[in-house]
Amino acid sequence: MMYGVENEDQARSDYTSYMKLKTPYIEVEKTGFWVNNLWPELGCSPDGLVTDPVEVHKHGLLEIKCLKIFREVAPKDLFVKLDKKEIKRSDLYSSCFGIPQSDNSLLELKTSHIYYFQIQFQMAITGRNWCDFVLWSPVGPPNVERIRRDEQLIRSMLGNVTTLWIEVIAPEIFEMRVPRNLNPILLKR
Repeated sequence: MMYGVENEDQARSDYTSYMKLKTPYIEVEKTGFWVNNLWPELGCSPDGLVTDPVEVHKHGLLEIKCLKIFREVAPKDLFVKLDKKEIKRSDLYSSCFGIPQSDNSLLELKTSHIYYFQIQFQMAITGRNWCDFVLWSPVGPPNVERIRRDEQLIRSMLGNVTTLWIEVIAPEIFEMRVPRNLNPILLKR
């Protein structure tokens, strides 16, 4: 995690430069903690806000991941390392991205991975309709996947997260039972 925190500013800068080659008028800005009026108990901290004039919905988010696997290889060069057997395919099975079928494919975030849920949650809280998911490497261009909002998943997720907050987290904040080695209170609505 420290690797990601230490490299986030550089990754954001590299992403911005990379995207400006494709869309010169794209804007990227750093942001902080967001809270939504509909769910004031929930919040998120995206890695950036993106304005892309080419998009129908111009305002999106940025989520950057600086994975250790990409310290010495750019995402686009992953296949070269796989072919040379410098990286084993089995090492990638638990990764956040699926293994594409061709060398020219971008790495795509698995929709079953926690990062996908994180991104959908951030879109719900901020009201944005898309998020650029970036796999960053110091040795090559970033892998950028534009992820669209999934309303069905968001509805389900918000219901579950709100229930968790009301029934478990909020009571624990007041009772502080876990630090006292007591079982937490579980409220049922």
